[in-house]
Amino acid sequence: DAHIEKPGVMKAFMKLSEEEVEWLAKFANRHFSKIKESGAWIGMANWREQHVVSGDQVVIEFMEAAAKRLHELGRMGKALVMMVKDDGAAHTEHMELARERLWEEIQRAKKYPPVKPVLMNDGRFIYDPTMYADYLSGQLVKKADWRLAMWVAALEGYRYFVEPGSKNLMSSFMKKEFPGYELIEEKFGEVVVIKEVPEAPADINKKIELLAA
Repeated sequence: DAHIEKPGVMKAFMKLSEEEVEWLAKFANRHFSKIKESGAWIGMANWREQHVVSGDQVVIEFMEAAAKRLHELGRMGKALVMMVKDDGAAHTEHMELARERLWEEIQRAKKYPPVKPVLMNDGRFIYDPTMYADYLSGQLVKKADWRLAMWVAALEGYRYFVEPGSKNLMSSFMKKEFPGYELIEEKFGEVVVIKEVPEAPADINKKIELLAA
């Protein structure tokens, strides 16, 4: 119902840095600030060269046009932009209606502590069941920073990663972000083993410092 009440789309911007995509979003949002109730935001940071922008379709199309023009002027690399085939503008304020309903449902449910700490998609670990409702509902309207979560896991010493879904999506992000890996085939599927963790990029270090603060 949320995406029907407040329609939106998602597009993956590839070959650009997160800083460049954020600049494009702010530029587009300023342009439409007086005529649009919504805007565009980075909904998912998948790996260093892929960021999914989520929000109003017109605003995102303006971002795409601005990226093309900046490339023509030699001010930005060439962006590859692809539509994400999901309904609605996930991880933005477009999902506020769904957030409220999910929060209420989780609050009513019986909750148990995790057997082991669970790494969330904002780079933090969740230990306390009282946090479930706020986090699980909140992630509907906040950016999913998968790249940060991958780095936090790697820097914490985790080396074995298994694809959670039916497609090799998250594992493909791991391979691109950490090229020093090996693959192990198990009965349950492919395991990505990180053999070498490079020095963390400056933007990742900054985000981890903010988490610590």
